[in-house]
This record gives sequence, C-alpha cells and structure tokens, in this order.
Amino acid sequence: MSDDQSTRVISYYGRVARDYDREYDVPYFKMLCDKITWHYIEPYLPTSGLVLDAEEGTGK
Repeated sequence: MSDDQSTRVISYYGRVARDYDREYDVPYFKMLCDKITWHYIEPYLPTSGLVLDAEEGTGK
C-alpha cells in the first residue's frame, strides 16, 4: 500500500470510528450482539488468566 493510500485509510477510519461505535449503542442491538458474541466465544475462554482481544472494530 502506498503512503498516500495509507494516509487516506487512516483518515477515513479516524472520521467514522465515533459513528461506528454509536451504531452499536442501540440497546436492543447491543444486547443481541453481546449475547451472540458471548455464546460463541465463552467456550474458548480460559477459566483464569489474560486474553488478547485482537478483533476488528474500534476496541469498544
């Protein structure tokens, strides 16, 4: 990726990150998304220790 492309990608995601998070703040959607996420990920979590969250998104 060229420097110009990298700059444009960084700029784009810097602008849309707040709106991206707001889309998930709708109570019903947040509840549904959280339940689905935990349903699929919880069986793979250790009972103790640290977990690296390396998924996509804004890290919310």
